[in-house]
Amino acid sequence: MSFRKTDIISENHLRAGFDDGKDKRHLSRTNDQEPDTNQPLTNSEDRGYLSSLVTPVKSVVTEVFGDIPKVVEHMKALLVLCANQIRVNEGFHHHNLKITNAEDDFFGHKTYREWANDVLTMFQGDHVVAQYAIILTLTNEHFHADMGVRSMLEKAITLYPIKRELVDLEDAQIKYWADKDMLPSNVFKWLNFNKDNVLDRRLLAQWTAFLTHRHENSLDKDLVDDEKVYEMLIKEMAKMYKTSDLVDIIVKAEKKEPQSTHLEDDCLGLRIGAV
Repeated sequence: MSFRKTDIISENHLRAGFDDGKDKRHLSRTNDQEPDTNQPLTNSEDRGYLSSLVTPVKSVVTEVFGDIPKVVEHMKALLVLCANQIRVNEGFHHHNLKITNAEDDFFGHKTYREWANDVLTMFQGDHVVAQYAIILTLTNEHFHADMGVRSMLEKAITLYPIKRELVDLEDAQIKYWADKDMLPSNVFKWLNFNKDNVLDRRLLAQWTAFLTHRHENSLDKDLVDDEKVYEMLIKEMAKMYKTSDLVDIIVKAEKKEPQSTHLEDDCLGLRIGAV
């Protein structure tokens, strides 16, 4: 389950396919009426006008949200999250949890485990929603917000490399960034890409996941394929390094990742020349 932002359906979307003349006549007539004199729409023209709304509205809703049953399921999940998020925040303080330093062993604390278990129970064992809720609270509580929580997770993963929950929390943070429509340049910085890890498979997987979730949340129909992923990565790297230096960085990185695919190599070489 992913948490997609609710797209705003603009007036231009709804006007697609309307009879402009008839539409304007209807709007001007209803807008001129005082609130206490408005009457129910009873004549055939009004009923016809309302009927004309059905197709374009249905089309836009389907385009934005997909199948209606999926929309209902998604909205239920959002309602459950919203209804319980205050309790999640209150539980954080009830357990006297505090984020004082990104280097602290926060996730190793017994009180964190107790709080995390409470959150999981609150969402009836749904790990995805529970971890998303935890990320929301931690981001709000941390002085450095997104970057601070990311640093905490990175520190914890080095201490507990086999803990799947920490990796899942990172995945939840990636989804949160996509839902908040964070700029790719910010996420690139938070993931801490640099000359030594530009082809790190774990970072690339997270970068790809962010771009994919962000694409799913928008009306942008451009495919998020391998080429798009690497194109955006190279553009961000080009802001940090000269093109000549970037070529050397990529060559060295590829030597560290001998299993890189030819598609990746070709894409990187092509995009460096285009930057």
